[in-house]
Amino acid sequence: EMDDEVTVGPDGFVGVRVAGRVRAEGQTIPELQDAIIAGSRNVLRPQSVVVSLEDAASWRVYVGGSVRSPGVYRMGDNRLNTLQAIILAGGFDMEARMGEVVLIRRSANSRPMLRTVNVREIIQTGDHDSDVPLAPGDVIYVPRSHIAEVNLWIEQFINRVVPFQRTFNYTIGRQN
Repeated sequence: EMDDEVTVGPDGFVGVRVAGRVRAEGQTIPELQDAIIAGSRNVLRPQSVVVSLEDAASWRVYVGGSVRSPGVYRMGDNRLNTLQAIILAGGFDMEARMGEVVLIRRSANSRPMLRTVNVREIIQTGDHDSDVPLAPGDVIYVPRSHIAEVNLWIEQFINRVVPFQRTFNYTIGRQN
């Protein structure tokens, strides 16, 4: 009757009815059980606490930018690499800069670390040793190609700002 289904919050804590706020981030399941037992000593006697993991939300990667279906993708039990995550996102779109895919990962002190991955080379050579295995929470960003950036600039700053027609008519020949 005291069962609780809780979600670990962004701050790394869970709210348990009988134990209050308990730190879950960085804890193993037995360590979390012990923390809940310690926090619930005044409420539960005898104590029997069982903790199970329903869904590991951190086992997701985020793929964005010039891919067909940007979004959040589950890694599952398998470890993915950069190319596999891009394939999960539907592959590159027509404007993708395949040679400079950005991988963003958090360090141990939660600072972002960036790395570029040349996915074009991985595809062309078949050398998957240069691909990067992903960790839970990684962000993959596929930037637009240089020509796509120029096209976007022309659209935003020329076509929408300067009112002119791009077509013109002329006649070659003699006039009578």
